[in-house]
Amino acid sequence: MAVAIAKGRDLATLKAPAEAINLVSQWLGARASDKKIVTITLRQASYEKVRNSNVEAWTEFARSLDKAKYLPVIVPDTEAVFRSPDERLTGLDVFDAPAVNVLLRAALYELSYLNLMNGGGPTEIAKFNHGVRYLNFLEPHSNSMDTHAASMQGTLGISIGDQHSYLKTHQKLIWRQDTLDAITEEFDRFVEFDRGLISSDDYYPAPIEPALVIANHLAKFGKNAQAKELFEYLLTTEPDNQALKYQIGVQENLLGHHEQALKWLEPLDDASLPVAMLEENLGDCYMELSQIQNAVDAYTNAIHREGDEETLIRTTIKLGWLLIGQDQYEQAVSQAENVLSRLHNNPLLLRFLGESAAASNQAKRARGYYRREQQACEKQIMAEPENFELILRIGRLNYLQENFDGALDCFEKLLAAGLNRPDLSEYLGDTKHRLNQVDEAALH
Repeated sequence: MAVAIAKGRDLATLKAPAEAINLVSQWLGARASDKKIVTITLRQASYEKVRNSNVEAWTEFARSLDKAKYLPVIVPDTEAVFRSPDERLTGLDVFDAPAVNVLLRAALYELSYLNLMNGGGPTEIAKFNHGVRYLNFLEPHSNSMDTHAASMQGTLGISIGDQHSYLKTHQKLIWRQDTLDAITEEFDRFVEFDRGLISSDDYYPAPIEPALVIANHLAKFGKNAQAKELFEYLLTTEPDNQALKYQIGVQENLLGHHEQALKWLEPLDDASLPVAMLEENLGDCYMELSQIQNAVDAYTNAIHREGDEETLIRTTIKLGWLLIGQDQYEQAVSQAENVLSRLHNNPLLLRFLGESAAASNQAKRARGYYRREQQACEKQIMAEPENFELILRIGRLNYLQENFDGALDCFEKLLAAGLNRPDLSEYLGDTKHRLNQVDEAALH
C-alpha cells in the first residue's frame, strides 16, 4: 500500500452491500433512536495476548459517554463470540453478528459516527473504506511478532508516530496505549475536530513522507521487494541517480538475485556513495556466485574504506572465514588483528578470532582470544548489568577456558532470572557434567 500510494496510485475503496446496511440499520434503529453510534471493536484473542484490548478501560469509557448523545456498541473478538459471555460487558450493547460476518462488520463501521479499535485484522475493513471514520490505537510490543516496532514499521511503511498517506478525513492512527485517559482524550479531540474546533493541520500534524523516505524505510526493515519496486520507480524520474542504482543493487542482492545485483553495483563510481557497504555487497554477490578471489578483493577493499563500525566488523568477519576456507588462516588473523587495533578489542572480532583459532586447531591462541573477549565483555556488562546475552556469552567463555565454576555462576544467574532457552539448558548440563554433577546434569 505504501508503495502504491508513493507511486501515485489511488486505492480502491470498499463499500458494504445494501442488504448488510439494511440489516444493521434495523439492529441499530431498535436501540439508537437519533443517537450517534460509537463502535468499539475489541481484540480478545487466545494468541499474542499482549496485543489484546484493555477491556476494563474500553468498557469504562463506553459507560462514561453521554447517553443522550451516543450509543456505544461493542463488537467482541470473533473468538469471544463462542465463549461464555464476558461479565465486564454486562449492561452494554454487544453486537455479535458483525464479529462473524465481514459484510455486517463493514456496514456497522460505515453507519457509525466513530469506530474505536486497537490493531488486529478488523482494522483492514476500516482502513480500505473511505466512508468509515475511525481511530486505531497502536502500541509496539517488544515480545510480539506482529507488533514489534521493527515489524510494524516494515509492514506499515511508516515510522512509529506517523500517519498513513492514504488515510482520509476522520481516519487516524493513535500511537498510544489504550488506557482510559488516552481513549477519552482522543475521543474528545476527535469530536472537537469534527465540530470544526480544531484545524486539520493541528489534528493531523504528521506530513506525508516522500517516496524516497518510504523506500528507505522499507529497505531498513527488510521489505526488500517493495523497496526495490519503489527505488526503480524513482529511478524513472532520475535515471542518472547513482544512489538509487546502488539501492536497487543492494535490494537485488538481499533478494538473492546476485547476477542482477552486480549489473547495478559494478558500474558505480560515485564517491558520495557508502563505498564500504558497496564493496561489501559486491563481495556478497561474488561469494554467492563462487567468484572467490573477487569476493576476497571486495571484502579487503571494504575494510580499508571509510565506513561505520558495524559494516567494518561484519565485513572483516566475512573476509576472515572466506580466507580460512581457502587455507589462509594467518592472513585472516592478520586482517582481523589490524581492524581490531582500530576498534579497541571489539568483542565480536575477538569472538571470531577465538572461534577461528579453535576451528584451526590453534588451542593456545584460541584461549588467549577467549580471555581478551571475556575482559571486553566484563567491561561492557558493567554498563549493561541486565544484558542476558552478554551474561550468557561470559558464561560460555568461562566454559571454553575450563573455568566451570565461573561458567556455572553465569548460567544459574540466568536461570534464576527466568531465562528459558534450549542453549542455556544445554550449557548448564555440559557444565555440571564437567563438574562431576552427573545427576543434576542429566536433568538439563
